[in-house]
Amino acid sequence: SSDEIIVSSAGFFSRKGIVKTSSGLGEIELFLSPVVRRIGKIRDAARLTSPKRIAYGNRRAYVTNQADDTVAVVNLDTERTVTTIPLKWDQACVPVGVATSSKRSEVYVAASAIDRIKLVDTGVNLDVGEFRVGDYPSECIMGISKLYVSLLREDRVAVVDISIPARTNRIWVGKQPGAMVISPNGKYLYICNYGEATVSVVDLVTEKEIKKINVFNRPDAIAVASSGSYVYVTSQFSGGLSVIDIRQQVEVNRLSITKSPIGVAAVRFPHDGREVSYVVDRDGMLSGIEMPTQIIIKNISVAASAEVLSYYSETGKFYLIDSLQSTIVILE
Repeated sequence: SSDEIIVSSAGFFSRKGIVKTSSGLGEIELFLSPVVRRIGKIRDAARLTSPKRIAYGNRRAYVTNQADDTVAVVNLDTERTVTTIPLKWDQACVPVGVATSSKRSEVYVAASAIDRIKLVDTGVNLDVGEFRVGDYPSECIMGISKLYVSLLREDRVAVVDISIPARTNRIWVGKQPGAMVISPNGKYLYICNYGEATVSVVDLVTEKEIKKINVFNRPDAIAVASSGSYVYVTSQFSGGLSVIDIRQQVEVNRLSITKSPIGVAAVRFPHDGREVSYVVDRDGMLSGIEMPTQIIIKNISVAASAEVLSYYSETGKFYLIDSLQSTIVILE
């Protein structure tokens, strides 16, 4: 015979299991996915002035400060800011997206107001140049060997060969492309099309859009776990989370999570293949969704406000930009 058991513990997602029993005895091993908690914050009023986006490399975080055209450098081992790097230009750059290269000691900053990518040398922490990329670059992400930049006003994604560095292609996608992720195998780029209710899928070998996946209206944040099976998309306008199955390239679930989700990040647990995505709303409230069980834990208060949430596998921690307090909240 067999019996169903439910195991729950504070600080973990609950788990159901079926136990095969003989003479009333049975044994089962269940892993419980942990729920993150706030463990600290990084605050430096002089260097984290108006944090907007964050990228990681060599156990450092690079944070764009939108109001004063700088990039703050944070040592993630000491959890302290190291310096700020001014972006040189004769007018406001308005930096948004930021990306790092694992092969080169460079950081790439989408300077939206001047239609350029700024190059920062992380060896000397200096702005060393720029190149034109297209109309209103907003977000950027590093692939295996190329940089991809969403061009909000062109409905295209720019492809950049960083060895030149220069734009080598532009890919037509949906209206007002913004946030992006790359699939764990490095083959596909997923782009939130804010101006329509879709996510574009781009084949990075052919550099062509191969599919549009329908999601909630105005998708504006996106995440994928390392070795994960799903892409998670949120919409602050619609209040929902769309879950996309990577293998099938289709939306497999829509969940109403919170009133105004502004950020999403995900992690996969290798011992049993389960994933947890965390969605944060504007007011700093966090919700966790375990896949594929779809168990949801809501209303974890972690910050006063939120701008963006991301996960860095090197430290095993989540980092949340609290825009009102100009701090980086650390979750583990």
